[in-house]
Amino acid sequence: MGGRLPRRARPASRRGYLIGGLTMVFGALLAQSAVRLGAEDSTIQELSREYGGVGSYATPTGRFTAPAAGAYAIYAVGFAPADPDCRLTGGGSEVRAAEPVSVPPGDYGGDAASFAWVATVRVPTPGSWTLDCRTSDPDASYVVGDVPEIRGAVGELIHWPVGVIWLLGALPGLLIVADTARRRRASRTAVLTTPEIHRGRTICLGVMIMTLRHRSRRHASSTRLDHEPGALDDGWRHRRLPGGGGGGGRERGPGGGSVVDGS
Repeated sequence: MGGRLPRRARPASRRGYLIGGLTMVFGALLAQSAVRLGAEDSTIQELSREYGGVGSYATPTGRFTAPAAGAYAIYAVGFAPADPDCRLTGGGSEVRAAEPVSVPPGDYGGDAASFAWVATVRVPTPGSWTLDCRTSDPDASYVVGDVPEIRGAVGELIHWPVGVIWLLGALPGLLIVADTARRRRASRTAVLTTPEIHRGRTICLGVMIMTLRHRSRRHASSTRLDHEPGALDDGWRHRRLPGGGGGGGRERGPGGGSVVDGS
């Protein structure tokens, strides 16, 4: 009586899908730039020495001398494409730049030219080598220099596939979409099951009321019989039956027979 109606749960708003989708798009687009800027800011030592290169900026022949065996960085000069196919030849052997940089950190160099680290090549022996880079731009220039030192995890992220970096950027939006779908599914389940729960409670309440009423009636009947002492007495009932003459009569006995009154 006077009870409040149960509040019906409302499904989660669909705006979460919109917010999650926009977050996915902007996150994927900005992830690559964020990794590149982070690598540039985390660079301890950049291009400290140029050993030679190919193109209009460097030596036309493309020859350079490697002072020692080891890893050397290939830098794109200016707006040169960041995915060249570069090879080193020398001493009767050929070495290919097999470690490309997926997210090339740039802003290296000075006022004369800017450089972006696009690949790494490993020279097996010191000596004279010739650099050859094939790209879509015939005027592109590339130089060989020391590998920049980048601290932190961002130094590894620049070598990851671009698709994985995009996925990392889109991950927050994916989580928002997944959470919205989970909350909407939970709300829909709650809306469907709430009427069933109330119906079950109503049935249980009705059964309890009927049981209490039945017990109350039985108790009332028992109380009424207790207050009528002759109602259930199976003994003698002194009831005068009509008989013949003289005021004499018969009395009904317990077995249903009659007993003659001697008076």
